Amino acid sequence: MGDSRTAVTQARTAGFCARQSEHPGLIALVDGLQSFISYWANRPEDALHYARKGT
Repeated sequence: MGDSRTAVTQARTAGFCARQSEHPGLIALVDGLQSFISYWANRPEDALHYARKGT
C-alpha cells in the first residue's frame, strides 16, 4: 500500500519461487505483476521489460 520497495522485493521472491517450481503460467503471472508494480512506481522502462518478459 504505497511501498514500492517492499512490493518489488515480494514480487522478486515470488518470481524466484515460480522459477524454482518450473511453472510457466506462474512465472508469466509474476512477470506481469512485476510490470504492474514498476508502472505504479513510475518506472516505465522496467514495466516494459517485465511485460515483454512475461509474454
